[in-house]
Amino acid sequence: MCIYKNRSRLQIGLYTVLIVVLSLARIDNVERSAWLDQLEMDKVVHVAMYSLWSCLAWRAWAPMWSKVQIFTTGSLIGWGLEVVQAQVGRDFDWADGVANMLGLLLGLWAVNKWG
Repeated sequence: MCIYKNRSRLQIGLYTVLIVVLSLARIDNVERSAWLDQLEMDKVVHVAMYSLWSCLAWRAWAPMWSKVQIFTTGSLIGWGLEVVQAQVGRDFDWADGVANMLGLLLGLWAVNKWG
């Protein structure tokens, strides 16, 4: 296996850990401004995070994995974290799960177009 693939697999692994940590971190002391709430920046962040995740996953696992497998794995991670959030003092949010899936699709579209 070439060094490039090893580096790509390390990147997706570390990025997945980062998503898990950020998704499960307590956010009680974080103040949200009214304009951020109005812009739904939280959903934009979800789309961006999972879009990058799918691009990194494609670099790490293609052609061993198909885009459907990457989308399915990313969706399971995203929805799984939403379920776990409800157990650790955060809220389950359907809109976050949908935003995660949209991000996965956006990332896979980008690698299809430019990758």
